[in-house]
Amino acid sequence: LWHQGENNTGSPEEAENYENDFVEIITEMKKRLSIENAPVILGELGQYLKEHPEKWFKCVDEVNEHIRNIAKQDGFYVVSAEGLTPNPDYIHFNAKSLRIFGERYFEVYKETVAK
Repeated sequence: LWHQGENNTGSPEEAENYENDFVEIITEMKKRLSIENAPVILGELGQYLKEHPEKWFKCVDEVNEHIRNIAKQDGFYVVSAEGLTPNPDYIHFNAKSLRIFGERYFEVYKETVAK
């Protein structure tokens, strides 16, 4: 399971490399661990990040697009963060959304990986 990317949403330059960097890191990790066929399930970033009071997360849509593109490759899958809501920090999901997200991760796992 993978859920990360907020740090890559600050500028178009940071977001631009997300897809290639992620695939390179995961490919190398799987190779070193001899688990080349292990599936990877990625979670989208919450759309609410764009509403953060400090405006740190300008390129959420771009990073989520990269996440969806990665999931088009064999062995990669994506979980939607649509409609999920934040804690007051506008960075982390609140408890209710985390439970929903966990259920979504499990559904993707059951539908794709565990068949």
